[in-house]
Amino acid sequence: MKSTKRALLTSGLCLMLTALMLMGSTFAWFTDSVTSTGNKIETGKLDIVVIGYRLSGDKWSDPILENQLASSPLITETNWEPGQYGAVLIRVSSDDCTVAAKVRMDFTAGGDLAPALWYRLEAVQTEDASYEPDMLAELQYKDSRPAFGDKDVTCMTEIGNDNTTELTLYPEDHDGRYAYYLLEYGMYTDMGSDYQKKSFSLDFTVKATQAAEETDGFGNNDYDADAEYAVSATNENFAETIRNATPGTTVLLTENVQTSTIPVPAGEVTLDLNGYTLCVSDQTTLSGGQKLTLKNGRFDRQGDYNWNSLDFAVIDGASMELDGVTYTGAGFQPQGQGSTVRIANSAVVSKTYCVSTNASNSANHGVKVEIENSTLKCTDADSAAILFNVPGTLTVKNSTLEGGRQALIVRGGTAELSGCELINRAEYTNTKQYYDSSWGSGNEVPMAGLVVGNRANAYQYAATCTLTDTTITVAGTEVPDIYIYGNAEEGLGATLTYPSGTDYEIVKGGNATIIQN
Repeated sequence: MKSTKRALLTSGLCLMLTALMLMGSTFAWFTDSVTSTGNKIETGKLDIVVIGYRLSGDKWSDPILENQLASSPLITETNWEPGQYGAVLIRVSSDDCTVAAKVRMDFTAGGDLAPALWYRLEAVQTEDASYEPDMLAELQYKDSRPAFGDKDVTCMTEIGNDNTTELTLYPEDHDGRYAYYLLEYGMYTDMGSDYQKKSFSLDFTVKATQAAEETDGFGNNDYDADAEYAVSATNENFAETIRNATPGTTVLLTENVQTSTIPVPAGEVTLDLNGYTLCVSDQTTLSGGQKLTLKNGRFDRQGDYNWNSLDFAVIDGASMELDGVTYTGAGFQPQGQGSTVRIANSAVVSKTYCVSTNASNSANHGVKVEIENSTLKCTDADSAAILFNVPGTLTVKNSTLEGGRQALIVRGGTAELSGCELINRAEYTNTKQYYDSSWGSGNEVPMAGLVVGNRANAYQYAATCTLTDTTITVAGTEVPDIYIYGNAEEGLGATLTYPSGTDYEIVKGGNATIIQN
């Protein structure tokens, strides 16, 4: 057993003066209330177990708080007076963990009674699964009461700055799996009537994240050295929580959330949906150095929105990443040099485009789109899963793209597809539109599974597409697998590369190059 004790106030009177003061003081007796908001538990992606106990006479109560968010507060005193005392014990264990976990407790206090209250906090780590009775011996003030200024206690106004000792808990096949946080608290004996009719509230948060331990780091002690604590978000506090998140923070949903937009702060933030659904009614714009990652849950766009609406506009070098998300909405659009959209291990459904680019001006060029192990499906008859119409890079691996008019349009930039399937349902009625005339904007281009190049005065840049182990399926017989046409100016044509022996039905127009390797 290792014990970590903290002296929380270095200033105070000496023991002799303290004793004299206590003997000569007059207690001010009155009634008051100490209330607590619901204490809350907050974890990362680790399966830690948290149990809470109250001091009841000479023993701990039965377990009160058992991994319940804001439903079982530990501190519930009423009718408090000077000299009153209480204690709670929080037990954190890694019984169900398979990785080492760093744990700590954070506190948030409120109310105007805090200056009249004191606290003492102690953290103990042990291998003993039933150490609660031993923690009774750690109580320092059960039979004595401090006055203001006594040593070894701190005014409750400071508890928000006390993030406790951080302890490392180990998986069940190792020692050191239990952490105990003992909180003693009370009202100073020499507080007067100024503190009548005042109240105090306290929230505590148990946080856990992976620890940098070789036992779970595949032989690399730095494997999870940068693991950060997560902060939880409910439907009520979602906007405030993510808006105030510091760079590198993971925000963890603890219930389904309904919001208008996602108020992403500066820097990089991960929104872990944690198996819940995030419902959004308006567009979210990311810009500059902002990076948002959505993972592990469901995203639903709510309400009515136009065919050209977006869920996420990613501009001026910002980044948006989707990982492990079931997604229904209006899609993504990167705009500007270095702006990046990455979709991995996800299923995206949209009306018109899942991912599109904007060719309205050259400032929107230079984007990057990466798709891996995902499905992108557009439900409208006049739709394409991806419209890529600016200089930039598009990489698609082991994914399926499906649309009603085209599966994929590469009107500019460089696209590489490997291990993919393109599906065109051929639901748009005018199957031969633009086959022999100048193309329009957006997906006003020929129908095909894949369209490469350009045939218009606008979009004057080269288009290159490389296919590897990629199949193209088009409904009916009137629509080809691939349509390729290049700009007339030298260097701005269209190039398609695919392996020899692959059987595509291709319509080839002017200034188009086809390479089989």
